[in-house]
Amino acid sequence: MATKAASTLAPQLDPYKWKPGQSGNPKGRKPGAKQKLGESFVGDLLEHWEEHGMEAIERVFKTDPGHYLSVMARVIPSEVIHTPGGYDDLSDSELDALILETARRIVADAGNEGQKALPAPLPD
Repeated sequence: MATKAASTLAPQLDPYKWKPGQSGNPKGRKPGAKQKLGESFVGDLLEHWEEHGMEAIERVFKTDPGHYLSVMARVIPSEVIHTPGGYDDLSDSELDALILETARRIVADAGNEGQKALPAPLPD
């Protein structure tokens, strides 16, 4: 039943349909205007950052540490992609020391409750 109503309305709407290649908003935004605005904004932001960046970071860190941490969490990638290699030149004892140091950092970050999770020291 709905198809019948749609088919009867179609001839009435023909004069109002856009023709192929016709814009629905002929006086609207010019092609590339949004990209140009974005490039201009990023350029201005970079210029401002180069002049005030470190001072702004220090001010936010001192006045609103919660906001500072929130921004840091947004900036740091949520996923770190590790590519194989980079450890090939380390000896087994150096790798063991690196693993142990990483475990100690995890425990230190976790607080007192995490100390139970610290693995036993590796033999020398």
